[in-house]
Amino acid sequence: MSDAVNAAVRAKASDPVLFISNHMRKAVPPVITKIKARQILDSRGIPTVEVDLYTNKGIGASAGMCVDRLPPPL
Repeated sequence: MSDAVNAAVRAKASDPVLFISNHMRKAVPPVITKIKARQILDSRGIPTVEVDLYTNKGIGASAGMCVDRLPPPL
């Protein structure tokens, strides 16, 4: 809390309560709230999994860091 107050003072925020609220929200780690998964066919016709992942921080595009590539089944 003191970090948020100090940041509001340094920023000379016109609305300190809103500034502190936004600062605290950004400090909370993301939490998975819902997962939707389905099997689809990729561009080569190979079955793969597509997932929609929802968090308390909203939605965003995947950066690709957690994309796992498995070899196709034999």
